[in-house]
Amino acid sequence: MYSEVRRIRSLIKSCFNGPAWHGPAVLETLKELKVEELGHRINGSHNIIELVNHMASWKMFIIKKLEGDAEFDVVGDFNFTPIDNPTEDDWKAAQKRIKKIHEELMDKLKYTEDTVLLEGVPGRSYNFFFLLTGIVNHDLYHLGQIKLLQKYKAV
Repeated sequence: MYSEVRRIRSLIKSCFNGPAWHGPAVLETLKELKVEELGHRINGSHNIIELVNHMASWKMFIIKKLEGDAEFDVVGDFNFTPIDNPTEDDWKAAQKRIKKIHEELMDKLKYTEDTVLLEGVPGRSYNFFFLLTGIVNHDLYHLGQIKLLQKYKAV
């Protein structure tokens, strides 16, 4: 049966888990990263671990908005919190966090009806279609930054 939410969910899932036509998916990239690469910055940019935490924050934002929380915003415990010298424990926590939040989002979308897509996101001026399709773009944008930081560090 046709379901736009199911299609969007599939895009989010392939971007994160793979297989993805654009190249390595988020998880494929995270698996290849080494702790010594995580803190590297280019001209004051965010580093890899900060980007991963930020990506998790936005997925949590979507979950909270689907639950009707108008007050929740993308500020808090791990959204772009500076981590200058990430440790192995920091990296394990960031990976665990993003995987857990991604799975929560996938579970939430299993039970989301297409009618939700045209509803306004609580506390925002756009609808859920814009937000849910945007998270794919958001993940890919930051995945590109992560790959660039990884390659730059290797030079």
